[in-house]
Amino acid sequence: MQVENIHTCLMIHEGSSSILNSHWFIDSGCSNHMTGVKESFTQLDESFKLEVNLGDKKKLKIEGKGTVRISLSNFSYKLLDDVYYVPMLEYNLLSVGQLMKKGYSLLFDDDMCVIRNKKKPVDVISIQVAANNMFLFDATKDLKSQVESAPVNVVDDTTKLWHLRYGHFYLEGLKRISQNKMVRGLPNINQIVTCESCILGKQHQLSYNSSSWRATKKLELIHADLCGPMQVKSLGGSLYYFLLIDDLTRMCWVYFLKQKSQAFEKFKLFKAMVENEVECSIKVLRTYRGGEFCSSDFNSFCENNGIKRELNVPYTPQHNGVVERKNRTIMGMTRSMLKEKCLPNYLWAEGVATAIYLINRSSTKAIKNCTPIEAWTGHKPSVHHLKIFGCIVYGHIPVHQRQKLDDRSEKCIFIGYAEESRGYRLYNPSTKKIQIERNVTFLERDSWKWDDKSYTSASTLIEDPFPMQTQEEITVQNNDSSPPNLHSAHSDLNSQNTPLSYSSHIHLNSNQNNSNATASSSSSNDASSSSSHNTPPQPSRRISKPPTWMKDYHTGEEMEEETQLFALSVSDLTTYQEAVMKKEWYEAMVSELKAIEKHDTWKLVDCPSERNIVGLKWLFKTKLGVDGKILRYKARLVGKGYSQQHGIDYQETFAHVARFETIRVVIAVAAQRGWPLYQLGMKTAFLNGELTEEIYVQQAEGFVKKGHEGKVYLLKKALYGLKQVPRAWYS
Repeated sequence: MQVENIHTCLMIHEGSSSILNSHWFIDSGCSNHMTGVKESFTQLDESFKLEVNLGDKKKLKIEGKGTVRISLSNFSYKLLDDVYYVPMLEYNLLSVGQLMKKGYSLLFDDDMCVIRNKKKPVDVISIQVAANNMFLFDATKDLKSQVESAPVNVVDDTTKLWHLRYGHFYLEGLKRISQNKMVRGLPNINQIVTCESCILGKQHQLSYNSSSWRATKKLELIHADLCGPMQVKSLGGSLYYFLLIDDLTRMCWVYFLKQKSQAFEKFKLFKAMVENEVECSIKVLRTYRGGEFCSSDFNSFCENNGIKRELNVPYTPQHNGVVERKNRTIMGMTRSMLKEKCLPNYLWAEGVATAIYLINRSSTKAIKNCTPIEAWTGHKPSVHHLKIFGCIVYGHIPVHQRQKLDDRSEKCIFIGYAEESRGYRLYNPSTKKIQIERNVTFLERDSWKWDDKSYTSASTLIEDPFPMQTQEEITVQNNDSSPPNLHSAHSDLNSQNTPLSYSSHIHLNSNQNNSNATASSSSSNDASSSSSHNTPPQPSRRISKPPTWMKDYHTGEEMEEETQLFALSVSDLTTYQEAVMKKEWYEAMVSELKAIEKHDTWKLVDCPSERNIVGLKWLFKTKLGVDGKILRYKARLVGKGYSQQHGIDYQETFAHVARFETIRVVIAVAAQRGWPLYQLGMKTAFLNGELTEEIYVQQAEGFVKKGHEGKVYLLKKALYGLKQVPRAWYS
């Protein structure tokens, strides 16, 4: 009770006992929160002076008001506002009346005091009555039953499920989409809660207030920005993404780039696509003053096509706030989706593409009661098909890619939606392949177990062309572990993937005495989650043997197991820095340079101006014999032919090649007549080809002539890697 600045506290009395900041009593007779521990205040206004009446009619002075920090048992803390500082107070008090004014309700029943937040609504604290009939909140104890845990755990399953399916789209907007029926298939969203993954992925600074003119027609104003570089490359090797937004409809498009310089080419593709869709042209392009947007080629293109440029003031990204704010939304959703399912960072491009897909089907304050894709196309989108990004999904294996007893589905990760077809994009971490499937089964609550080693054990498997049905463990695995090639004009995710191939392998490390072998699929990284169960012992089968005509061929069967594993364990180097550390590889590089100089392939000259200088690269290959042993180490110095310009560095590249049919005919005739066949390999064959063009190359890495660092080589003869080398050799 507060009367004329006189505050009353009926429970407490004056004393000299030690004060504990972690213990707080719930007091209905206290007019305000109070404490006597000055050190617990994080902010204290000592100019605030009042008096408090005790239960025995005595008075105590209030020496300030501020915010108290209450440390919890899990090393976190809570802040309590508007707390009075009373130096002579023995106990800490929580005022029931003040809690009610702050929007909390208190229920005293069944020996419990439950404090509930009426706005969310969630139970904040549940306090058990003490033996002396007091309600004491002890912050040093385990607060699982007292303090509100993660708020997302109290939300109903429907709200949480659709929050995750929508890529952690903010719940206020998700609720607006549901209430205004802006899409088909979204249930009612009533509760607004906090998601821990959203806090980790979307924490931001306060907004910047700015105003700008709005477009009245489609493509009247396009916002564009480049985001990156990311700390890791995507599956397609990209480090940046190029975002474009139509101001009227807020429709978004994204392109993934390996270099900033690719933005100009992507913009030309974007211009052709959108202008064809809506049959009108881009009027204004708003960007920042980056070099990729202010190049002479870019400016000339915009001038020739009548596109007005709007550039922001240097170091003021807020002037291009539409795309900057959208970038924050996209990256926030991407981080939240990756963290929700503990996905690796190299899947960021898939997350960005999925975020764009979902944002185009979400609400925005810029257009009322309408999604961007509906404003752009005029059709209301459906969200029946949305699933949680990164969840486990089983894709159907076509009948022509499996045998009778093989698994009929493959365990993958859901990484987005296919724009060009009505299907889902699936990624198999075991095979490093992406595929588009329609016949799928989702396990939205499950996540891929990245710490499981079973999907990385392909290096211990040896392909056997004639698998023997013995007691070894038979596994089916995809032998291709190369990453997919993911490039397209719309995103680097939309690619045409090669169908998964299945081949039988024999596990060399399996126990020879184990007669209870089970079948497993390479699409699973967890034996317990595989779609195949343990099978009963199978009856004995006929042992298949190699045909007699194969006795003249090396199949590896005669090799010892250690030799086979050694042959597979040999891996070639990829960089000069790795090779120079080993004597055998350094000698191989020296041998290659001696062969080049012996053929009089080049001469050292001054670097000419305005001429294309082709770079050089070292390639390394370990040559093995038929028995798997190393024959020699081979280093090859090749030119970076991809940097050559047609019409300047080369003219024609056509060269005659032998058809395999002809080779087979020759071998067949020789076999029929009993003729001996000899194989001839010419060392450094291409170095004998004469060049007609004037080609300059850099000096080899690690072998730059001292005192001539600025000079380059003028080629007299062909060098491996150049565009015209095959033609020069055969001519």
